[in-house]
Amino acid sequence: MFRQGTRTDANLGEYLSRRLRQAPRGLVPRIYPRLVSTWESVVRTRTELGSESIRRLRLLVREWALVADLGFSDLVLFVRTWDGAGWIAIAHVRPS
Repeated sequence: MFRQGTRTDANLGEYLSRRLRQAPRGLVPRIYPRLVSTWESVVRTRTELGSESIRRLRLLVREWALVADLGFSDLVLFVRTWDGAGWIAIAHVRPS
């Protein structure tokens, strides 16, 4: 167990990575979705887009890294909120 003052910051990273490697195989993927929202969950809760529109957005986001590379620019995907109060950014890509 980690106690304050017993490990340096460099050792803490090694300690945590070792603990994650020792964790049961399915533990980390089960915890991750509860900690971080996906863009699809944001779209479902904050917009009125239907399943067909979400499917098309998924196809766009999957392939738009090529567009960012060809245009030498960042791309940000905005969608309108369900109450019409504004726009939210749901995805971002940078050229590689």
